[in-house]
Amino acid sequence: LIETPPKYRNGSAITGYGGWLRKVTVEFVDPAAPDGAPVVTDMGLKRITVLVNAPDGKSASLVALRSSGGHAERKPSTQTTFTSFMDVTFDGGGSAKTSSAVELINQVP
Repeated sequence: LIETPPKYRNGSAITGYGGWLRKVTVEFVDPAAPDGAPVVTDMGLKRITVLVNAPDGKSASLVALRSSGGHAERKPSTQTTFTSFMDVTFDGGGSAKTSSAVELINQVP
């Protein structure tokens, strides 16, 4: 996914962010080398990378791993608290701020 300017979930452009770029990649990776080169087949682990570039050349990135056998897919043996929502705000200085939020999927019932 490449967006310039970045868009809201509904597809409309985020006002005030002309010249900004958001790039999201999802790749299969080897669980034994999650920071290595992507692999062609699903080995049970994905690497998700979000890169944001500001018009002044500054950039920020966030990398996350998602496992097919992760904690959210297993029923815990004791009472447990899980994160079910994530909100990230990127502050580019001055009034240049953008926020992105997501409800996490595959929650344990």
